[in-house]
Amino acid sequence: MGLDTARLLPAEEASAPLIAALVRRTVEEVYPRYYCREIVDAFHALHTPEAVGEDIRRGGVYGLWLDGTLIGTGTRLDSQITRVYVAPPFQGRGYGRPHHGPAGGGDCPEPRRRPAGGVPAGPPDVRAPGLPDGPARPLAGGERRGPGI
Repeated sequence: MGLDTARLLPAEEASAPLIAALVRRTVEEVYPRYYCREIVDAFHALHTPEAVGEDIRRGGVYGLWLDGTLIGTGTRLDSQITRVYVAPPFQGRGYGRPHHGPAGGGDCPEPRRRPAGGVPAGPPDVRAPGLPDGPARPLAGGERRGPGI
């Protein structure tokens, strides 16, 4: 099966729980290798079925389907692309690369290389809800948190 057999389709509101579950499983399997538990939990709080449903109603959520199985998702609202996840068994096969079509936006530059697992090297400035603002500071193991934590 090649990339040409996967189909990127606009999500229907009824698929919000399925998309949220894919995101949850992916975050739970991959993110603990890169982020502290509080950050993993913050990602879970951001990508609830309700949040996915709201984005679907706004017309910006897509599912990547392969032989009737949801293997990935991405959200494009206005000029912002977010919530791009590929289920771990399908990572490393090119499914997360920019696609042409309604979600991909046409010609895209080749993405920079990322380590296996699809998560960028080095954690970004990500804060759990309710944490203080301010620059993140590195902690042991490369974790980042806001000041005073």
